[in-house]
Amino acid sequence: MKTRLEGHPDRNAPGRPADAPGAARRPVGQAAQASAYIICDCRGISLGTLRAAFERGARTPGALARETGAGTGCGSCRGDLRRLTRRWRQPAWWRWLRGDR
Repeated sequence: MKTRLEGHPDRNAPGRPADAPGAARRPVGQAAQASAYIICDCRGISLGTLRAAFERGARTPGALARETGAGTGCGSCRGDLRRLTRRWRQPAWWRWLRGDR
């Protein structure tokens, strides 16, 4: 089964944030652009909004949905929420070891 991002035509476009699932690496210095990337099209929820909610304690996809409303419309971004929370919960040393710097 394809995720919402796998079939997207600009999956590896230069402006695509590195935190987004399936994204290509981006040059450093584009943090503002990455945080503005829309993850939930139905509700208009950006990656930055999701990350801020995660930092405030919404550590699961369900908690992110309750906090931000993402994933409560058509549901196509629920897989993205699962992948983002899984990645953000990993310790920094584990991401470094895997090469996700």
